[in-house]
Amino acid sequence: AISYMPKLSSGANIRVAPKHLQCYLKLAELLREDTKDFKESEEMYRAALSVNPSNVDAYNGYSQLLREQGRMEESGRRLQQALAIDANNIISVFNLGVLGL
Repeated sequence: AISYMPKLSSGANIRVAPKHLQCYLKLAELLREDTKDFKESEEMYRAALSVNPSNVDAYNGYSQLLREQGRMEESGRRLQQALAIDANNIISVFNLGVLGL
């Protein structure tokens, strides 16, 4: 699927319908994992959270992106936000433990 995405470095923009949360999340994940385009990935996570600020998956993914960049404090804050929404989310709890917070 990634081969069908426009090349971001050439200045092309990916457009997603404003209310399609899962599109933002999947694009953020692809950009983070496959292309290591952390800047664009962060924009997609922020867009996802603007659509639904209560989405725990968005906070968890955003936290992982921040952790991969060495932005540990910010990563921890995103996990705390996820846990404020769902205190029993095992992914958030585990990742907070990975951060040692």
